[in-house]
Amino acid sequence: LVSLSNMLFHGQATSILVCQKCKHVSQTYRDVQDLSLSIILEDSVKERKQDKLEKLVRKM
Repeated sequence: LVSLSNMLFHGQATSILVCQKCKHVSQTYRDVQDLSLSIILEDSVKERKQDKLEKLVRKM
């Protein structure tokens, strides 16, 4: 049974190394999980809070 998070964010990374002397190619694989999240800058968060406060005050 595979979870939804594994289905969405699980993958495999491949590393390939080539020996400069004999040209032998070596591959290794590893499991990875990747979840990218946006980071909101502090100033924009403050502005949004200010906007919400102003809207609340207008409703009163």
